[in-house]
Amino acid sequence: MAAKDTECDDKLFDAILQRDGHVLRDLLPEQVDIEYDLRSRYHDRVLPGKKGHLAEKNFIIRILYKNAY
Repeated sequence: MAAKDTECDDKLFDAILQRDGHVLRDLLPEQVDIEYDLRSRYHDRVLPGKKGHLAEKNFIIRILYKNAY
């Protein structure tokens, strides 16, 4: 993936997280409440299970797992 594509993905995901009325906001999983702070997190959402190779093509799932490791 090109750097420009990654930058655009990040901007879109940030817009989804920040705007309550964003049309894609309903596609996000619920927020997770973590009581410990081992390292900073890219987002505060539950990571859904990957259910096959097509899940990696889904924007929401791909961006949620982007900085998970």
